[in-house]
Amino acid sequence: MRAMIRAAKLAVPASPRKALESIILGKFTTEATDGKTLISTTEGGGTATFAFPSDFGPAEVMALAEEAIEWLDQQPDPDNPDLRQRRILRLRASFDQAVM
Repeated sequence: MRAMIRAAKLAVPASPRKALESIILGKFTTEATDGKTLISTTEGGGTATFAFPSDFGPAEVMALAEEAIEWLDQQPDPDNPDLRQRRILRLRASFDQAVM
């Protein structure tokens, strides 16, 4: 999802949401190349191309774009979201065993 938002931000730097909405509204083209599905959209003078596995169809792309918009709406600055990967700060190992 973060990669999709990153690509949308490249397409429309002022608002990645607009690029994602254009994907949901069907303003994109689909082509299969080298076993991957390429989704391209043009919005606001920019172009974004997303590569997905071949079994990832338009319905899944729209669902992912919808989830990305929901995530953007939760950010303090939706037009400039923090796209760094979440870091695991601490791992907790447990060696307890279940007792029957």
